[in-house]
Amino acid sequence: CTLVDPARTRLAAALLLTSPYVPLLFMGEEYGENNPFLYFIDHGDSSLVDAVRTGRRREFERFGWDRRVPDPADLGTFQRSKIDWDKRTLGSHARMLRLFRDLLALRREERLLRPDEARLSVGSGDGWITLLRTPREPGRSPAWLCVYNCSDRQAKVPIAVPAARAWTLRLSTDAAGYGGDDRIRREVALQRDTESSERPTGAPAPIVSMPAWSAALYRESA
Repeated sequence: CTLVDPARTRLAAALLLTSPYVPLLFMGEEYGENNPFLYFIDHGDSSLVDAVRTGRRREFERFGWDRRVPDPADLGTFQRSKIDWDKRTLGSHARMLRLFRDLLALRREERLLRPDEARLSVGSGDGWITLLRTPREPGRSPAWLCVYNCSDRQAKVPIAVPAARAWTLRLSTDAAGYGGDDRIRREVALQRDTESSERPTGAPAPIVSMPAWSAALYRESA
C-alpha cells in the first residue's frame, strides 16, 4: 500500500485472495499498514553489532540508496517497525480491512473459491484476465467468474461462458464501501435461444466494462 495507489492495492488483494492457492498475508497488510518493517537486532556482543551495521551500509551502497540506512541496533528502528493496530478503524484503513474480510468470508462460504475445489479456466486479453471456476461434478455448486482489469485504462471484457444463464455481482473492488466509485455492472445476462441451453452460435458475448485497476467476482445465477 506504500508502493501503489488504493485501487491497485485493492486489485492486488483480490488477485491474492481469489487465486487457487492458500494466501499468505503479511502482518498489517489486511488494513493497509504503512509503517515500515525495518531490519532490527538486539545483540549483546558489541563487535557483532558493529559488524551488522557495517554490513548493512555496504549492502545498500550497491543499490545507490541516497538515504541513511536505519541503524538496526537503534531502539527507534524497532519502534518504527511496530504495526499500529488502531489504524484498522480509520478511513482508508477501515475500508481496506472491510475488503479483506469480505474476500475471506467468500472463500470460507463458497467451496469453489477454495484451493483444489474447482475446475479452472483462465482467459486473458489486453490488460485483463478472467478466471472461471466450475464444479468438478456438474450441478453441485454454482460457477464463479472472477474478472480482473490489470491496466491503467478501462477494459471491455467479454463474458464468453455459454453454460450460465446469468451472473450476479457478489464483490467488486470498485465498490464505494471499499473506496471505489461503484462502476461495475451488477447483473450480466447471457443471450440464449429458446431451444438450447447455450448461447446462439455467432451471438456476441456480453461485455463487462471494468474500470482501471479493478476486480469483480460474479456468481452464476439460477
